[in-house]
Amino acid sequence: MSAPYLLTPALHHVESWSEAVCDGAWGRAMAALGERARQAIELDHWAAFRNSFDDSPTCCAEQARASARPR
Repeated sequence: MSAPYLLTPALHHVESWSEAVCDGAWGRAMAALGERARQAIELDHWAAFRNSFDDSPTCCAEQARASARPR
């Protein structure tokens, strides 16, 4: 289980940086190297996948509203 809101800010930023490198911010060669490094040191929390991380509060709020509706 990942607890993205409990990560230290430094680790959060390292994972976000890792995502950018893996997405090719520094070129294809560094993207391949970055992905191997991310897997080797397990930089795979939500901060490493920015869109999912950013969407999680909205998703949780929507789910809470849907659960509160009468059935």
